[in-house]
Amino acid sequence: MPVESPCVAVPAPEAERARRILAGRGLLARGLKAGRRGDRVLFPVRDSREALEALRAAGVRAEACVGVFEEYRRPGRVGDHVPGVSSYVVVGEAAIINERPGLPREALLEAARRIMELHPRVRGVYLKRGTEGGFRLARLELLLGERVGETIYREYGLEFVVDVEKVYVNPSLAAEHRRVAELASDGELFLDMFSGYGAFAIHAAHLHELTAVSVDLNPHASRLAIANVWRNKSKLRGRVIVVHADAAILPEVLRGSFDRIVMNHPTESTRFIPVACRLLAGKGWVHLYRLSDAPEHAWEEARGAMEESGCEAELLGSRRVIEYSPRLSIYALDIEAGKA
Repeated sequence: MPVESPCVAVPAPEAERARRILAGRGLLARGLKAGRRGDRVLFPVRDSREALEALRAAGVRAEACVGVFEEYRRPGRVGDHVPGVSSYVVVGEAAIINERPGLPREALLEAARRIMELHPRVRGVYLKRGTEGGFRLARLELLLGERVGETIYREYGLEFVVDVEKVYVNPSLAAEHRRVAELASDGELFLDMFSGYGAFAIHAAHLHELTAVSVDLNPHASRLAIANVWRNKSKLRGRVIVVHADAAILPEVLRGSFDRIVMNHPTESTRFIPVACRLLAGKGWVHLYRLSDAPEHAWEEARGAMEESGCEAELLGSRRVIEYSPRLSIYALDIEAGKA
């Protein structure tokens, strides 16, 4: 039965980020589906004033409203039916279960069946046994269904062609792609040194009139990045240049100096800091991602590498992006840096 509720209205391209913020603060009204009014998405909330404050503090445009919403009866979680299996992600038509040691194969297959019931669009369910190689590819085993191959994955109104067996894809990074893009400005020269399917660069060009350079050594990633630039071409304010190259030789490959550099290679990013320092235009910004046991330890490593490379650096902020294991997490470091 429809239920009246206070709500907040946000532009459709910002809806996913708004949902994450509201859910993280516990502000969404439980049991009610989001609605639509023209080009805005309406989120039913417990307190519209508190919700507005949270969204505006994060830079999300929002207005208070009152709406009528359908009740949402959430199907049982996978963990309700298969104890020990709750962590999985859906990427287009593929679903990926994170491996948990000691879980019987029968339980994994039952979890895969349950995921396909909960997500009718999913054609294949994989088990992730870790990440390996210089391309950071997931080591996947098909549990149920068919190999998916290329599929369409969406973030903030943008569409990306991805292949979970050939490029690194993690939906947990969607908010980070958008956050960094929002920090950029018109006129910047923006570089993503380990770009994968092109998300950071395309998000930045979606929001700003800038030039973004998307670099990756994985040929499949570069091919998909080119496809994704064309797929989103009508939505971009700026331009994206895709370069298939090893980040280590970028100073010999690229002309120009960059205002903002993204370094999303959590296990190797500090090794490439000397390259980033050579590519910076005077003072600029580096968004560095590092696997560590604490943000202060990640910063100590990054600062040391920058000082050795002749870069002055100041940490503007840090945040945990992904919990990697009980002891380790991936941290994002926002750094203002320049040649000493």
